[in-house]
Amino acid sequence: MRNPITALSLSVLLMAPAGAQLPAKLSQSAIIRIHPGKVEIILDERPGPELAAKIIQSMDGDRDGKISVQESSAAAEVIRARLTLTLDGSPLAVKLTDDDFPDLAEFSAGIVPHQLVFTAFHGPLSPGEHRLVLANSHLPADSTFHIHAAEPESRDLKIHKLIRNENHSQAELVFELLPDLSALQIATGESATGFRLWSWLAGGLLLLAAALVAFFKLKHQPRPGG
Repeated sequence: MRNPITALSLSVLLMAPAGAQLPAKLSQSAIIRIHPGKVEIILDERPGPELAAKIIQSMDGDRDGKISVQESSAAAEVIRARLTLTLDGSPLAVKLTDDDFPDLAEFSAGIVPHQLVFTAFHGPLSPGEHRLVLANSHLPADSTFHIHAAEPESRDLKIHKLIRNENHSQAELVFELLPDLSALQIATGESATGFRLWSWLAGGLLLLAAALVAFFKLKHQPRPGG
């Protein structure tokens, strides 16, 4: 969907909530979501009114006064290229999975952000502590950075701490993959069942052997008067 670019005017500024403080810089707010097998980064890009005009101009490649889906995606790919994500020291490939560009009047006024979702997949993790590092190098001189971590939906993942650098453009998320207790209980139950089965079988064989010994002793016992 294409939205007409409107001039920054008093009518646009009046759309902001009363008492709201519009950012002078580009506010980049990231939320890290960890899942089994993947990591999601939800990034909100909210510029101040003066910077918004420059960002929109840079996005409007064909200068038609509109932002197309392709132009929004191209801008999102520029941002993606400036994100780095590592898990336990190994880099992860970050891909753009959702791009939601708002109404231009609201974006120009700093009311509604350009929201992007990036996803990175990874292989199985061993139980224990792991470290995920996110760094954002997009427009550092014109930005304020915020990085947060969402509570995992999986009960197998537990966040311990989030360590940010001075300007919050980089953060290290320390989390733990808990042992799979259900699988452990199943394995323990199977072992216990197997142990009981072998115990019963061994006991039955011992009883059979004792019965056979008693039978042969009785068969070869001398008969009276023989």
